[in-house]
Amino acid sequence: MMYFAVPTLFVYRSVGHESYALTVCLVMLCGLFINGPYAVITTAVSNDLGTHKSLKDDTKAKATVGAIIDGIGSLGAACGPLITGWVSDEFGWDQAFFVLMTSCFLASLSLTRLLIKEVRYLYNRVSGRWRKYRYVPYRPPSLCHSLSPLSRYYY
Repeated sequence: MMYFAVPTLFVYRSVGHESYALTVCLVMLCGLFINGPYAVITTAVSNDLGTHKSLKDDTKAKATVGAIIDGIGSLGAACGPLITGWVSDEFGWDQAFFVLMTSCFLASLSLTRLLIKEVRYLYNRVSGRWRKYRYVPYRPPSLCHSLSPLSRYYY
C-alpha cells in the first residue's frame, strides 16, 4: 500500500485545489496509504527483529526492540511537521510535497526486501512447498491402521 502513497501525493499536489470533496478524498487516501502501512510496519519489523536468533527467549530484548521502533516513529511524527513547515517556508509548498514524496519512496524502498520475503513465503505456502514446515502431530500406528491399504497415504 505504501507504494501508492507517492502517486496519491502527486495527484493531491496537482489537482487537490479543484474542489473540497476531491481534497477530502485525496487526503483520506494519503492517510490510508501512509498511516495504514506505518501501523503494520511497526508491528512487522518489531516482530521480525523479535524472532531473530540472538533474541531467542529474551523478552526484555524483544520489548526493547519494540520500544525503540515505536520511539523512532514518535520522533518522526514530532519532527515531521517542523521539517515540513521549514521546507514550505523556505522553498514553497511544491518542494514540501516533493520532500514528502521522496520520504515515502525511500520508506517503500527500504521495505521492499521484507515484502519480497513475505511474498515468497506466501507463494511457497500456497503452492504446497510449505509441508516440510507444517506441524504434523504424532499418531501411533494401530493394527487397523497398518493393515489398511490406504495407510501409506496418511504419512
